[in-house]
Amino acid sequence: MFNNKRFETILGLLIIASLALAACQPQVVEVEKEIVVTQVVREEVEVEKVVEVEKVVEKEVEVEKIVEVEVVVTPTP
Repeated sequence: MFNNKRFETILGLLIIASLALAACQPQVVEVEKEIVVTQVVREEVEVEKVVEVEKVVEKEVEVEKIVEVEVVVTPTP
């Protein structure tokens, strides 16, 4: 019976010690932090200017054709 009481006492002390140590643990707190970084970059860039314009316009136009003919009649004797 002596061994059984000693075992219960040691087991009880171990349980109390483990609970005390668990309570002393630092708590982990997760923090989300959003950081916005803005950076302005200025750089000169050379650009080739290639301008090639081709414009084709098709348009129907009515044309009046006026022909003047002069008839010269010379009398023959």
